Amino acid sequence: MEAPVSTLAATDVVALVGTTEASPAAAALAVIEVVERMKSHLDALVLPAWRMLHAAYVEALESPDRPPMTARERERETSVARSGAVDEVMAATGLGESECRRRLGLALADPVRVDSLVRLLAAGELALWQVLGLHDDTADLDPTAADEVVQVVSAPTRAGDRPSAQLRRRRLRRELARRGAQSACGSRRLAARDARAELEPDGTGRLWITGEGGRVVAAIERVDRLARGIRASGQHPDRTLAQLRSDVALDLILHTTSVEGAEWSRLGDLPPAQVQVVIGLDVLSGATDGVAEIPGHGWVPADVARDLAHTPGSVWQRLVIDPATGALVELSSTRYTPPARLRAHVVARDRVCRAPGCVVPATTCDLDHDIPWPMGVTSADNLSAKHRRHHQLKTVGIWSSRHEPTTDALTWTTLAGRAYRTDPFDYREVLDADLDDGPLVRRRGAVPAEQRLCSATAERHLDATANGGAGGIGIPPLADGDPARNDASDPPPF
Repeated sequence: MEAPVSTLAATDVVALVGTTEASPAAAALAVIEVVERMKSHLDALVLPAWRMLHAAYVEALESPDRPPMTARERERETSVARSGAVDEVMAATGLGESECRRRLGLALADPVRVDSLVRLLAAGELALWQVLGLHDDTADLDPTAADEVVQVVSAPTRAGDRPSAQLRRRRLRRELARRGAQSACGSRRLAARDARAELEPDGTGRLWITGEGGRVVAAIERVDRLARGIRASGQHPDRTLAQLRSDVALDLILHTTSVEGAEWSRLGDLPPAQVQVVIGLDVLSGATDGVAEIPGHGWVPADVARDLAHTPGSVWQRLVIDPATGALVELSSTRYTPPARLRAHVVARDRVCRAPGCVVPATTCDLDHDIPWPMGVTSADNLSAKHRRHHQLKTVGIWSSRHEPTTDALTWTTLAGRAYRTDPFDYREVLDADLDDGPLVRRRGAVPAEQRLCSATAERHLDATANGGAGGIGIPPLADGDPARNDASDPPPF
């Protein structure tokens, strides 16, 4: 039996590569160089497979008897084929969506545009991540100009050496400026402006906002001016200027009445918004330590969750789970459109899209009848949360899903014939139990699982004018018959 790679001695690795370098340093460097070139060469060999997989999805969508499509229908079909190929690879390899889309984009690009990129990749002169970066950076140029820029950027130095990453970046900026691509790139980035948040396991988080440069500068200068004014006034002397900037920026977003000259005595207090926190009852009460989850954002320590849950105005909802499986107990309805209570149950049961590997929050997913209505009833054991993209793959018949009513497990079959099983959210993750087939592991006198899971929702609402009727951080209100928010506006109808 071969030894694991991690246990191979340096001399074994050198022997595998076959380098003849004498010194250990030279031999080690030769190994690294050869392996990096081999990886690039293999990445180039994979590109035709990406095209083949995409072609299979395009072919699966074609129908000889179909009437001519509108431009909107063609655009949707193109999107479905690309998404299907991307999701297929994501499920099989664990690669991220952005990485898969970039690789597919490179494989499907105009050959003129990527001629030099693919040649450099196959020769091991550039790594895949460098090729993808150059492909992105030259996207606003015409194919011939893009290829010319790549040749200039990757050309050897005067001494004949491979250019460094810093030199390539400087050359790229110069060439894009020469061709006027910077303005086009800026317009594309401005069109893609967004605001997003990321929660850290320690209870902190990050907020990113992109936009027009002048507005971004004006915003941060206003935040800095207000923070410096607070410090000069003697308020909150225990906070640094950086901390004041953070608190001011968040307060300006959360409390729309905060302006210059306003009272900042409650700076940094918990926001008047709606935040859903899922936490074990024993953790909520302080009987044990553990973690809690803010759906759609991540895990937070027990003390952070307790602060949110015990904020004045919080409303607690009891969720009853099966201690053997960690799944939510069933709720059902006979209506075609899931009423609010049934929708809330399925969302709480699934927590995320039920497609393989997808973690889009269920609050923003469609609720799909796994057996199409009217053959399939509207009940929890025939409904599952599906991100719009995955819902479309099922609706057009490229992927299929089968719902096991007794366990709520969902078995997917993809176009490539791969089968994947996804299960309902296991609430034992929140209860900090061992996730195995044995009995639930209880800690420090914890109460039975059926009684100890709460969804503490802090409903500290802004008035209707300020809040715009929104439900809070990533959790839209559950109105009877309202469809889930989604990031795609295309059919299928739900």
